[in-house]
Amino acid sequence: MNKKELIEAIANQSELKKVEVLKVINAFVSISSEMLASNDYVRIDDFGCLSVSKRETRNFYNPITKENISVPGKKAVKFKMYKHLSDKLQ
Repeated sequence: MNKKELIEAIANQSELKKVEVLKVINAFVSISSEMLASNDYVRIDDFGCLSVSKRETRNFYNPITKENISVPGKKAVKFKMYKHLSDKLQ
């Protein structure tokens, strides 16, 4: 499902217009991005939690070039689904 399909689905299930749903989704994305950028988390009950995890620097060996490669660490977004969502998937 892409953003356009999500907007249509929410508009059909609620009494909101597509323009209003678009504003809500854009606000959610903006606020969530700001929270994650500040190393905070976004928790949505019965759905899951978005948080930031730090990946450490890793070293790999390339067997073709016989060279050791260092991959720098970085931050990544992690999603942990809650039991309610997990139960729906089973």
